[in-house]
Amino acid sequence: MRCNQKQLAEAAGVSQKTVNLALRGKPGVNPKTRERIIRLARDMGYKPHAAARAMVSAKTSQIGIVLPVSHEREFHNPMHFETISGINQRLQLNGYVPCLARLDDFTLNSSGVPRLLREFTVDGYIVLDDVPDVVACALTDLGLPTIWVDSNHWDEQGCLRRDELSVGKMAAQKAVAAGAGNLIFYQYPQPKAEHFSHAERMSGIETIAIAAQCEYRCVSRLQ
Repeated sequence: MRCNQKQLAEAAGVSQKTVNLALRGKPGVNPKTRERIIRLARDMGYKPHAAARAMVSAKTSQIGIVLPVSHEREFHNPMHFETISGINQRLQLNGYVPCLARLDDFTLNSSGVPRLLREFTVDGYIVLDDVPDVVACALTDLGLPTIWVDSNHWDEQGCLRRDELSVGKMAAQKAVAAGAGNLIFYQYPQPKAEHFSHAERMSGIETIAIAAQCEYRCVSRLQ
């Protein structure tokens, strides 16, 4: 059964203020008393009230996950499922709740993107895949901590990217080892082909093809 701080204070034989300080990791509480309060909180199933905590700390403990989704490829990318699952697991372990901000074709082509992102009450954003400039600008203007995952947007502090250059090299090496003498890289049509991953994969394939003296070329999937 879930308890509150008043009940926890009564069980610990201390004031409610002491319980509050102990649970928030604030000074002014004897270490042994703090340990006892934390142990009781765990045993009694205490969980802080999210709304009350947000009012006091001015933080929501929610992180927005921005996912651009086109009607042609809605959730067809298995990487999105795996990435969101990993993000969700790590956020929950650290006391955060993920909030999915799904941006479809209609939303991305409208003028309401900045307003939409402002309406999400979150402490920061994680952006998956590439997004149009209007979204990148809106997120930058918000001034919230933002992590860009596999995006064309790049800065050294807040970006994570797969090593697509090595992916291209590995794929080409396997093809050459299998006896291929002509390498063809099938890519998405524009504008998806402008994503950084395609240029890096092609560069990796080109490096191996030249070393192996193979012919190589890039072909759009619509050709």
